[in-house]
Amino acid sequence: MAFGARLSVVLSIAAATTAAAAMASMTGCELIGGIDQRSLASAAKDAGATDASIRDSGSEAEASMGEAGPPATDLTHCIVAGSGTGQARLGNLVASTARVDVCMRPSSQPTFANVKPIFATAGNECAAGLGYKDVTVPLAMAPDTYEIHVIAAGAACDATPLTTLPSALLADSQPTAFYLFGNGSQAPILRRFVESRSGGSGSADTRLVHAAPDLGALDFGVAAASSLPTTIAVSRIQKVPFGQASPNDPSQTGVDGNGYVTQQLGSGTLPYAVAPTGSTSAQLIASRYVVGGESFSFFAVGRTLLPDFPLQLFACDEVSMSSSVLANCADATRETFTVDAVNVQLSGSLAPA
Repeated sequence: MAFGARLSVVLSIAAATTAAAAMASMTGCELIGGIDQRSLASAAKDAGATDASIRDSGSEAEASMGEAGPPATDLTHCIVAGSGTGQARLGNLVASTARVDVCMRPSSQPTFANVKPIFATAGNECAAGLGYKDVTVPLAMAPDTYEIHVIAAGAACDATPLTTLPSALLADSQPTAFYLFGNGSQAPILRRFVESRSGGSGSADTRLVHAAPDLGALDFGVAAASSLPTTIAVSRIQKVPFGQASPNDPSQTGVDGNGYVTQQLGSGTLPYAVAPTGSTSAQLIASRYVVGGESFSFFAVGRTLLPDFPLQLFACDEVSMSSSVLANCADATRETFTVDAVNVQLSGSLAPA
């Protein structure tokens, strides 16, 4: 749960008596202690790894990319069956409570009338669609050039889309990711990113996908320590702008055409970090177990002023198998908070409240 501070609740019965009469709809502890009512929603994406986002009904985070669709759920038991030698990975990186579905129209179909949403037609475990930070495994599809519509979860493919990608090539045996970017209050954008694969067991490929709309260009590398504050000790990639997975400067040495850098290692856990371009002071950090011979995308996500969607860095293994539609993703960093409660069994005139 992403609270860094210690929260102390001090109850003062006498000072709150007058306010209690005027605000009888609040419970006693909320009223007297000045406690905000918030709900915690799971946003976990890896085997056993969980984190949380806090939803406050009055925040900007409630501005959706469309209608919210079905009730929020996770996709840990969702399996999307497909066929073909094309591999399409889908990800929702928009800091919003809205969930989405995806429609992919192959060149053989003249309209979306006979195209079905990928998740709505995959069974009850999948029907809620992609939520925030959901990144899938590569889905098997026929190689083709597709028109892609992103729709609100629960809508039909011929409904007005939230955003489109008019012409997206899905090549034979070439893993390709389609990621949704945005700030949660304006129309999102969908972009296509080809994935690279590591050349051998003694190395791993990593890249940064910048999905934090409030941050400027970011540098990515290995941190000097596993917790903040720290610095980037070994810089890997510089100048990655929002909505991209490659640096602005294509001449950077060691960065391939898909935005990956190759690091020589067997397997092990390293602290990775991002910093504002031109600075070594780490802004986000994530310790990740990286396996030699595999490829990983790191995602910078979240908003600076929305506690519901804190800034985070997490990584997805693009090669290892998963038991569900979700890729193996984790950030491996956890924060804790403590709540001190005084006189939790209220008595006296405010007991009924």
